[in-house]
Amino acid sequence: MLGLIGLLALAQVQPGETRGAVYSLDGDEAGEKMFDIVRRVTRTPVGWAATMEFRAPSGAVAVQERVEFGDDVQPQFYRREQYQTGGRGHVSVDGGAIKYEWRDGEGRMYRDAETSDQALMVGPMMFAFFMRHWGRIKAGDTLEFRILVPDRQTSYEFEFQKVGEVRDAGRTLAKCELRLTGLLGLFVGDMVFYLDAETGDLVKYTGIVLPKVREGDGWTNIKGIVQYDQPR
Repeated sequence: MLGLIGLLALAQVQPGETRGAVYSLDGDEAGEKMFDIVRRVTRTPVGWAATMEFRAPSGAVAVQERVEFGDDVQPQFYRREQYQTGGRGHVSVDGGAIKYEWRDGEGRMYRDAETSDQALMVGPMMFAFFMRHWGRIKAGDTLEFRILVPDRQTSYEFEFQKVGEVRDAGRTLAKCELRLTGLLGLFVGDMVFYLDAETGDLVKYTGIVLPKVREGDGWTNIKGIVQYDQPR
């Protein structure tokens, strides 16, 4: 039998598949579809698992993420495979203890650890995260949480707040800004998220997004928009 927390989680986490795409906002490539997205959520014996794949036009998987999280919508284990660059690693969370392990494309291994009592978030679970906090978001409260970044073996603190509403394709969307706190925030532009104003479903967001694209002999970030075909 599901307890109260489990019943609440079922309202916030919807098993199934969601599809979307990444479109470039940069220069001559503005409006061009760069990657397709496939996100799947399944129930597990101890909570939920969400996987997200970013696929190039050829069909090759550029980045794959998987997160396991509980009914409290807090990550327990997160893995990222960056097939483009060869980097791969994971993050394990036990209470406030966070452990990172990352191997770069040249085979170098990096490990680190930190502690935090803040809410934690990663990309594949952001649908459920925003749904869980939809009441506060809708009211205009500022959410504070940390996003896990395995390739940097650390997490960064962000603030998330509704700043207005817009009309789009016949419906009203809550416009929200995601801001990196501290000095780094002065050098990193805000990301803008659009949630369905009635349900809290994530519809699209803009800013620096996964995956990367080739630039000379290296890789660079994409300034783009992520648009989901259907909410959730």
